[in-house]
Amino acid sequence: MNIHLRILIVFIINLISLNSQSQERVNVQKVKIDKIGGIINEATGYSFSKYTGQWNESKKDQFGSNRCSHVSFYNFFFTTVIKEDISYYILNINFLDGGYKYPTIKQGFYTINKILSFVFDEENFKKISNYEDGSTRFYEFSTYSDGKEINDANLRLLEEATNTALRSSIKGSKYKFRVKKESENVIRFILPISSEYKILEKEWEFDKQYFEISATEFKKLFEFTDINLVR
Repeated sequence: MNIHLRILIVFIINLISLNSQSQERVNVQKVKIDKIGGIINEATGYSFSKYTGQWNESKKDQFGSNRCSHVSFYNFFFTTVIKEDISYYILNINFLDGGYKYPTIKQGFYTINKILSFVFDEENFKKISNYEDGSTRFYEFSTYSDGKEINDANLRLLEEATNTALRSSIKGSKYKFRVKKESENVIRFILPISSEYKILEKEWEFDKQYFEISATEFKKLFEFTDINLVR
């Protein structure tokens, strides 16, 4: 091989190597919560007992949670984020969770606050706002909560968890937020069931168990405020 050609090849290889080493490190742009919807703090749970043939009504329990069967919440609300010019609507359920420090012998019970979230696209969000069932195949995700109130600390925790979830392109199970307009001022709804309780999803039907709220209160979910105004 010609000596001049060999020198040229070595020069090009070194130049490519130097260029690759000097490339700027670029962090992934994080999304920020853009808006927050109205917060639902109270709803009545109804469950039908096949043994007594009677409907049972449940209000808030001793922990301040709205409860129906194994599902409970302090409150729930939507937040919005925009990623690559696409809007996502995240349903966030703030609730009290618990477990045993020693589960095999069921000792050392503890409680902890969490926020469980489900990501919806704009099409399904609009269905929910029109009192129709909305579904999603995005992952559910959760984060620890700073308590019952939706404060700045909780919003920061939620923002970090949202970023982690949206970086995943893997689809999850199918989750539904079911809504039924029973009358002009009565809305019945069934929140998405966590994967932990997915086996019990068939028990949640409008002829078995659900939550109920006034249409006036339910509409608050879709009244959004700029996040900077509440922080």
